[in-house]
Amino acid sequence: MISDTTSKRDLSKELLEIYKKGCDAYEDDRVIEVEVNSWFTTHSEPPSQIFKIVFERSKDETDYKTLLAFMYCLGIGTEIDKFEMFRYYLMAAEQGDPVAANQAGWCFYDGVGTRKNPEKAFHWFQRSAYGGYALGLDAANELGYCYQLGIGTRSNKYKSSLCYRTSAFGSYQVGKYNYAYSFHNGFRGSVDKHQAIYWYRRAFDCGYGDAKKQLDYLFKTMHLI
Repeated sequence: MISDTTSKRDLSKELLEIYKKGCDAYEDDRVIEVEVNSWFTTHSEPPSQIFKIVFERSKDETDYKTLLAFMYCLGIGTEIDKFEMFRYYLMAAEQGDPVAANQAGWCFYDGVGTRKNPEKAFHWFQRSAYGGYALGLDAANELGYCYQLGIGTRSNKYKSSLCYRTSAFGSYQVGKYNYAYSFHNGFRGSVDKHQAIYWYRRAFDCGYGDAKKQLDYLFKTMHLI
């Protein structure tokens, strides 16, 4: 067991870096959880002790509020508590953390830890999308979806396409697919099947399987096969 408080703080910093790295790679929470659990197997300190340090550091440091929310979400070193998860994501979001802003947006969108609120979901996706962090590409994609369907804002297909563009050019595979979809369905005023094919291909090359169906359909209808 590690008894030195400084060493424990160093471990909490290591854990924070793993979390940030996962967010940078647009990884799902469950994927990050596997990486976090793998990290714990290489250290003797139990998750509950690291949780206590993260909890203390969250009082003064925004990044640790976001990490604490993640730990509450998946029950790492503590019991799963969606209400506390939401509370800490929202606090961190209000302090300017774009990762937390994206997660707060999802909480409001899905009604996890709070009531569903499309307007607030839109607000936090917007804050995250322009927050300068990698996970903002997911938020930009969700912002495009909100504009597309009029969730929390007025429907605006053109703005939807612009948001998808931001996500697509940031190498987010779902954003590439949706950007292709916007060309395929004339979000910019007219249908552009060639641009749709280009971006569906980019999405498929990045591993987004649904793009293959759209490519096959376009190739067939355009007599390219």
